[in-house]
Amino acid sequence: MDLNENLIANAFAMTTHGTAKSGYPSFYDCVYHALAIQQNCDFITCDEKHFIKTHKKFGHIKLLKNV
Repeated sequence: MDLNENLIANAFAMTTHGTAKSGYPSFYDCVYHALAIQQNCDFITCDEKHFIKTHKKFGHIKLLKNV
C-alpha cells in the first residue's frame, strides 16, 4: 500500500499527542497506526508509551501482551 496524503496527514496529527516531558509518538509508529485506522483494523504494538498517548483519541490499537 502506498502512502497517500490522508494517511500521512493522519500519522502526522497523531505525532502531536504527548508532552515535552513524556515525549511524542514516533512518526514511524504513527504511520502503521494510521494505516490500521484506514483499514479499520487494530495496530498491535509492544510500545506501551505509544498506546498510552494514542488509544483514547484514535483507538484501533492493542498491546501485544493483551492479545
